[in-house]
Amino acid sequence: MIDGSYRVSRFAFTLAEVTLGLGLLAIIALGLLGLFVSSGASSQGGTARIEAINLASAELDHWKHLPYPELVGYLTSPPAPYDRQFREKPYRLTLQVSRADSNPNKLEYSLLELKLTISWEQKDKLNQDGISNLGAGTARRSQSLFTLVAPGASN
Repeated sequence: MIDGSYRVSRFAFTLAEVTLGLGLLAIIALGLLGLFVSSGASSQGGTARIEAINLASAELDHWKHLPYPELVGYLTSPPAPYDRQFREKPYRLTLQVSRADSNPNKLEYSLLELKLTISWEQKDKLNQDGISNLGAGTARRSQSLFTLVAPGASN
């Protein structure tokens, strides 16, 4: 029977409900998009750091295999900082040599501590709080590695 009135199904949605649902979906999607951008930028920063540590580790291995008397000479006149390229990216390396103990009467006095610091420029995609920063610039990053060398242990 048709009486001119509308019959609404129980399973239909009003325009307001659909609009509200789409709005909530958009807010959630934007939040997740920010999370993906942030994690991608963080991952790139971690990769650059790992590459720098690998390069520094190889360089430190070279230094610790030099003759012990040569390393002792670096106590008073350290080598100049030097540059290396890795995957078309420039790195600056600085070696510092010091005694493990400053007391000549102790056994540790003969041990030399080698500290190799590597630094590089990195494009920052995150601010200090780890939040995506679209207008970010470059920042100088650095990492130091240490090792001990004993007399007769070189080569």
